[in-house]
Amino acid sequence: MHSSNNEGSEIGVVMAVLKIGATARRQAWPRDEWLVLVPGSTITVQRDRPLGLALPELVGEQIAYSPHLDVVQPDGVVASWSPTHEDLLATDWVWRPCIEPGPDPQAPDPWER
Repeated sequence: MHSSNNEGSEIGVVMAVLKIGATARRQAWPRDEWLVLVPGSTITVQRDRPLGLALPELVGEQIAYSPHLDVVQPDGVVASWSPTHEDLLATDWVWRPCIEPGPDPQAPDPWER
């Protein structure tokens, strides 16, 4: 179960809030590392992009891009992410709601404890 300050959530709660645009992280992770859900979409394969370079026969074709989880790392690098068994069983997940563009600079940081 999660508390009113979003601490101690389980993975089921985290997945639900990720689906509505929130971000989440484990308490043991660096404060500036978090997960985001990348929604599925359709993309057009471009000649000068990695997929087009690897599979030139697909250039110009539209392909399905599956939903997945990405981790935004402290150095700004974004990578695909899959949970470990420890992540799945953890109860130390914290999450913050999605923040609308142009948040109030006086508002408290949702990651602050």
